[in-house]
Amino acid sequence: MADKPVKEEMVRVPMSEIHVDHTWNGRNPSYLQEPSVAPAGEDFEGPSGELGMAGLVASIKAHGQDDPVDVRPYAGKGRFQFSLVTGFRRYEALRRISEEGVNAPNFDSAKPTILIHVRALSEVEARDLNGRENLDRQNLNVADIAFHCARLRGDSAKSGLNGGKGMTDTQIAESIGRSQGYTSKLLRITDKLAAEITKAWRESPVDPLTVDQFLALAEFPKATQKEKFDEMVAARGGGKSKQDWTVKAKDQCAELGMLIGVMQRYGVIAEQGAMSVARAQKVIACAAEAKAVKLKKDGAPTENQWEALTKAFTKGFEAGLTPPAPKEEKKSKEGNSVQASA
Repeated sequence: MADKPVKEEMVRVPMSEIHVDHTWNGRNPSYLQEPSVAPAGEDFEGPSGELGMAGLVASIKAHGQDDPVDVRPYAGKGRFQFSLVTGFRRYEALRRISEEGVNAPNFDSAKPTILIHVRALSEVEARDLNGRENLDRQNLNVADIAFHCARLRGDSAKSGLNGGKGMTDTQIAESIGRSQGYTSKLLRITDKLAAEITKAWRESPVDPLTVDQFLALAEFPKATQKEKFDEMVAARGGGKSKQDWTVKAKDQCAELGMLIGVMQRYGVIAEQGAMSVARAQKVIACAAEAKAVKLKKDGAPTENQWEALTKAFTKGFEAGLTPPAPKEEKKSKEGNSVQASA
């Protein structure tokens, strides 16, 4: 029996009809951990110019959902009608607003709906559209791009696609806006790299090795790749590379965070409670503009890199808020307590 033709249209449907798999999304799902509300008086716009989750929630509450999300007919069994293809952050923001019980323009939290664009897309076409949207917003690091390429090719072992009927290397290169030689390198890496190293690569805040280094690593037997990987990362840490800036930047962010924490502890700056992600990134961006923190030269940091810088800053801030431990006392020869010298 032939599949029913898909009527491509833009409609509003109940959110409960949308199947959402955040692991399917090509973007790192760290947005799920972002807070829904930023501290009073803070900018909602992140350093890269994109609204964080708090800003997106606030924007939808004020103006409603301006842009539809892309969906395609749900292929599985169950109550869902559609699968989400793009707009995972918008869906998450609407879900949180619904949980709060807040109504927004064209949105009833008691009966939450979402504006969708129904698309007739194959699995590969859906992956392609999802990847292109994230690439356009510069939310993918090299590891995510490599994984995305494998998905477009239809590699079931690496991407969860069924069969092997995906794009050719040339089509993939055109889709992601890279050369065919570069795309072929990434695909060779995903073919031969051990799963544990691929996982570590995707979860790392920076690219631990260059593409050519990963290509060389992939030529070793998988049983020995982890050992070689650790050796190569350690060796690279002592040399010059495009990622060296992150090491120094994290130290600078930690020192900056500690300074602000100490100033807040002594009342030099107003008490604002815990350090939010939005506030930390805003401070780091201001410090970078003042050249107190040195960020990468070739474009904005990736989302994973911002996460690493924010963690370093927050850790320093929390250390600065903590009063130093009291000095230990020691006994003199006469048995009297004397304060230890600093």
